[in-house]
Amino acid sequence: MIPKINHISMILRAVEPTVRLALRMHTQYAYVNRGKMMRTIKVFGVSLLCMCIGWFYLNLAYFMPVQSVIVHGYFDDMGVENLQKRIQSWQGLHMFWRVGALQQTLSQDPWFNKVQVKRRFPDTLALYLDVRTPVLRWSDQHALLDSYGVVMPVPVPDHLMHLPIVDAPRSAHSKAYSLWQHLQRVSPVWKGRLNIMQMGSFGDWDCVFNNQVRVKLGNSHLIERLQLFLRVAELWHLVDDVRPQVFDMRYNGSFTHKLVQGENQK
Repeated sequence: MIPKINHISMILRAVEPTVRLALRMHTQYAYVNRGKMMRTIKVFGVSLLCMCIGWFYLNLAYFMPVQSVIVHGYFDDMGVENLQKRIQSWQGLHMFWRVGALQQTLSQDPWFNKVQVKRRFPDTLALYLDVRTPVLRWSDQHALLDSYGVVMPVPVPDHLMHLPIVDAPRSAHSKAYSLWQHLQRVSPVWKGRLNIMQMGSFGDWDCVFNNQVRVKLGNSHLIERLQLFLRVAELWHLVDDVRPQVFDMRYNGSFTHKLVQGENQK
């Protein structure tokens, strides 16, 4: 007896692997397309977010501009106009501008010993300044010496032309400062009467007071010789003496004195 053959079941069994493979490929293809689409959406979203952030940052000067700058510190020696020139470029900044960059720029200026910038929301920058105090000026009017002995390579402003003059190379600033510092500490009266500190071609130092009294200190033991002159000046009451005269202190523990007739000691 010949068994009956179910043709439909045979066909189904024959095509079953092909159908399974086709379904599996379709599923994988749909998954891959969905993954690409999600990646595309993510990239577009991140790009759009970056563009929005960039646009907002570029327009912060409009949304959060710096309206005022408050300056703390003593800056009369520097002058208000000089200070304004250094911060006028801050116009157009916004409140999220890097204050570190502003501090670094100002710290490189010879006038400033220390600078600090702080934000005060919503629209103010606070500037804390430690401005150097000039005490001497160079004869070429292109440098100052501050109260800590630091050379400031800046033009001498008109309102500081009353400072005593240093007629010496920049490299000799430490000796000039030590003489000024001794006068500051021991005799402020004579410090206020100092006009010129001059170094000769052989390194000899002279100090001129009241444009009348020239003190020759030589090139060594400058502080000791200056101190000897101050003692003599106190004993001789030279503060009120307007006669041109020369004190030569280039001796060990002694000096010579000479009145100069008809000569001004400028």
